[in-house]
Amino acid sequence: STRSSGPPIMVGNKIWTIRRDGILFGLRKSNGKPAVQLTIGAPANPFPTPAVGDGLLLAASSDRVVAFH
Repeated sequence: STRSSGPPIMVGNKIWTIRRDGILFGLRKSNGKPAVQLTIGAPANPFPTPAVGDGLLLAASSDRVVAFH
């Protein structure tokens, strides 16, 4: 379990969610197991939510926005 505190989003074949300690998870849609785990830093709010725009996966931390292509 990722123990995510924010709402997930689905992009392609992964479900993306941010845990309260600043870990961004890309979960496999097929079984919910983590395929990707990235540290982004402390979340900007108690219910962090990743976003997608212009072909980028965006995740906000308390002091920056991290973009993944």
